[in-house]
Amino acid sequence: MKSMTPSELEMAKRWVNTWRRAGPELERIKAEELANYHHEDHWPAIDQMLEWAHRNAKPRTSSGLLEMQKYFKMWREQLEAASE
Repeated sequence: MKSMTPSELEMAKRWVNTWRRAGPELERIKAEELANYHHEDHWPAIDQMLEWAHRNAKPRTSSGLLEMQKYFKMWREQLEAASE
């Protein structure tokens, strides 16, 4: 991988700092928009999204219970190994 030039590194640092500052403001805007969202004003769009999801859904071959049991077993074994 090619190293960055000093000017590229400075630009990357500015980019990171810009997004570091923008992130909390974007989260605030998102929270405000969600708090002020009126579902009744958007029923047609919501209905279209739900219809699309229903038409394009793939049938499940499992409830996920067996997969979760495998994770629980793995995590238990990891915890037991860590406490030895």
